[in-house]
Amino acid sequence: MDLLEILNRHAIQYAQKIEKNVSLDLSLQFVDVPTTYDIEISEGDVSVNPADESPKDVHFSLSKDLFEQILRGDIEAFTAAAKGDFREEAPLDWRVGNSFSPEKLKHIYHFLMHFFTESPIKVTKIGEQYARKVHGALAIPLYYHEGVRSAWYMIKPGEQINEVGDKNPFDQAMIILKGQGKAKFGDEEMRVQKNRAYHIPKNADHVVWNDGEEDIVLIFLAYGKGA
Repeated sequence: MDLLEILNRHAIQYAQKIEKNVSLDLSLQFVDVPTTYDIEISEGDVSVNPADESPKDVHFSLSKDLFEQILRGDIEAFTAAAKGDFREEAPLDWRVGNSFSPEKLKHIYHFLMHFFTESPIKVTKIGEQYARKVHGALAIPLYYHEGVRSAWYMIKPGEQINEVGDKNPFDQAMIILKGQGKAKFGDEEMRVQKNRAYHIPKNADHVVWNDGEEDIVLIFLAYGKGA
């Protein structure tokens, strides 16, 4: 596998997916080869080069095997990079660099969603085998953009999503597709069940416990300023 050739091919396709005003400097380290490449995004151009010492917005690290899994679609790059907390480590780990600014986070999310697929149509495989445990349950990020984010979750019996006291400064919703369980939304405790959507105000607890014998499957949505 020629890593540079593959990255250059994806860079050409990714240049067709980004806005012209996006500016982002990334490094991608293959920890087991070992080698590192810089990916520069500027004014609609995307280039891949051997790494240098210039400041980066974010540093990614992964194994060659994980890279191959991502290319095959066995796991999404965003799923491999997902963290419940920035201090956690992920298979596709990432650390912000000296040139990072919070305004660039939306561009990093876009890179994770779209760089590793050559098609202009983003298809995300959904199911337990494609997920990782994040926030206490199996998760697959679906779509993140400024003001909106979404994810698929599976909560196994005896598990829960989030902790009491976890709050977000934006509105949320959980759409239960399968199963039932106990929940705490804000100050209210209730039962949740399939074929129901629960809208949760900002700065509120949003915890679901699976106290049954069947998996809970849900779609998580967040929307509004800060999402």
